[in-house]
Amino acid sequence: RVRASADGRMLAATTDGPRGRLCLGAHEGCDPREGHTAAARDLEFDPSGRWRVTGSADGDLRVWDVETADSRVLRGHEAPVFDIDVSVDGRFVVSGSGDTTVRRWTLRPPPRPEQLRALIAIRIVE
Repeated sequence: RVRASADGRMLAATTDGPRGRLCLGAHEGCDPREGHTAAARDLEFDPSGRWRVTGSADGDLRVWDVETADSRVLRGHEAPVFDIDVSVDGRFVVSGSGDTTVRRWTLRPPPRPEQLRALIAIRIVE
């Protein structure tokens, strides 16, 4: 997967291994980011571009500070994470896993998962 930050200044990509890449600018080099113990399956930037979130086959999510490369781990899934998305206001990240759960995480510390049992169809009603 490849993603661009909302302002277009940064690009990020997942690889087949536990390393991801963060690229600053279109013509600058990319720095590897290590942290997961298995391949990262998905990634997203938050709307501000400060955080990058990755979901991995190790079942963890990582929230990366794109300036410092520091990360914190969000644990709770019991199988690989296949899909993640960040809310438009940047407050939450939602993750879907092979353990048949969908979790909502708060991006601001302390992170807490709110588990929802996966259903055949998820319907959002406002």
